[in-house]
Amino acid sequence: MSVSAKPLKKKKNITSLVEMKTKLAKIQTMKKKKKETLATLSEQVESMIVRNKVDKDQEVDHVDVVAEEFNREIEGNEPIGAKAKS
Repeated sequence: MSVSAKPLKKKKNITSLVEMKTKLAKIQTMKKKKKETLATLSEQVESMIVRNKVDKDQEVDHVDVVAEEFNREIEGNEPIGAKAKS
């Protein structure tokens, strides 16, 4: 009885080992895909941060230009009372 039980037990162990290796390979594949996805998402976030910073800088530059033009316009205008006195 013990002679026939050993090959069956050994076969189960081998099958179990193969199943474990298959599961491990699947897990490793999933982990690799998750890392790749995380890296891609990180790159996208970084790109968006850079684009937002550029947009904000451009908005500030635009506001500075508008403010400068407004200041020139104000400086070029005569005071309201000056026209009435002339």
